[in-house]
Amino acid sequence: MAITISNAFIQEFDGVVRHLAQQGDSRLRPHVYETPVGGEAYSFERLGATSSTRKTGRRVATPFVDAPWTNRTATPVTDQWADTIEHADKVQMIVDPQSSYAQNGSMAMKRSIDDELVDSATRDAADKAGGTNALPAGQIKGDGLTSFNLAFISEVNETFQTNDVDPDEPKCFVVSPTEVRQMLNDATLTSADYMSVKALQANGMIHNFLGFTWVLSNRLAITTTTNNFRSNLAFTKRGIGLTVNQDLFIRIAERADLSHLIQVYMEWTMGAVRVEDEHVVEARSSELYVP
Repeated sequence: MAITISNAFIQEFDGVVRHLAQQGDSRLRPHVYETPVGGEAYSFERLGATSSTRKTGRRVATPFVDAPWTNRTATPVTDQWADTIEHADKVQMIVDPQSSYAQNGSMAMKRSIDDELVDSATRDAADKAGGTNALPAGQIKGDGLTSFNLAFISEVNETFQTNDVDPDEPKCFVVSPTEVRQMLNDATLTSADYMSVKALQANGMIHNFLGFTWVLSNRLAITTTTNNFRSNLAFTKRGIGLTVNQDLFIRIAERADLSHLIQVYMEWTMGAVRVEDEHVVEARSSELYVP
């Protein structure tokens, strides 16, 4: 049971459960390719680019290009969360804590989905043959020494263009609050000559800007051993795949083996993998830089 639950007894409680500040939903999940699956692993089949050949005469032999097939495999993992409520505690509270526990756990579980997606973007991606595929060096931009500015964003966007990513493919840029502050301190980005600058200045974040859908996240990795750089992520929906074996479910039940206390339990089973390297960019910027 939660050892802090006594803080919610009647004599110390104002009648409303207040969840402390926390991310309540998965922010990255809407921006990746999601598919329901069964089994231990799921492979995303990939067909590489080919080239035509020039016909040089009449009745020549038909050439075959042998299109290259590869794959990326997502292996499911299971996250779980549980807490308990003693009946003796429950009767001393103004509100029923069951729904509050369920909401609190649900928020934690949805944040862990983002953690799996963030990790999958840059970790080695597995294939069916058991091989591992690192994120190519060309997909890593920035030395971690400079701030997040227009030139850096343009360099990331250029990477997608160089990779021949369809310009109509929606792109997402996941950044931390530090990068947002750096953008707001960039005189070029806050110039009235740029579209939606008023929304950027008023809200600190806007949905679409400079060709990306911007997502604010505190789940991004930060490297403190060298330069204190943040690994921001830019990707398309095709870049990361999420396999859902079992979406989040919640069970609230009495435990006869534990004095009939009430257990709130939840679990999900999913797997994420970087499907197309060309559609994912790690953008390293300095967390120490102050414009």
